[in-house]
Amino acid sequence: MLVPVLALAGCSGPDTAAAESTAAAFEAALARGDGAAVCALLTPQAAAALTEQEGTDCVQAIGSLALAAGTGEPRAEAFGQGAIVELDGDTVFLAASGDGWRVRAAGCAPTGEDTPFDCRIDGS
Repeated sequence: MLVPVLALAGCSGPDTAAAESTAAAFEAALARGDGAAVCALLTPQAAAALTEQEGTDCVQAIGSLALAAGTGEPRAEAFGQGAIVELDGDTVFLAASGDGWRVRAAGCAPTGEDTPFDCRIDGS
């Protein structure tokens, strides 16, 4: 799925360090193969899109995607209610929620086209 970057504009939200921390926790859960922890960090829309796309529950869907975890130091930019966190091998899009940041898109790679990212998990 393609993720438009312009959807990140909005009001103020949690800080960049918290976005980096959430993305790092997401990638660590992927690396451990902990689908339940991965799913707990997704926005409800991302979890719903994933289960619809894969035709199974979130935990099994994460396993069937076989996403490689991003590595390296997270580099984040926050834009109001959205954030982008870049790692080696993954770009993660986050949305502010009542309890911090949640992952709305992951497994994203740049496309070089009008829509700049293609994401394996996309709750846009």
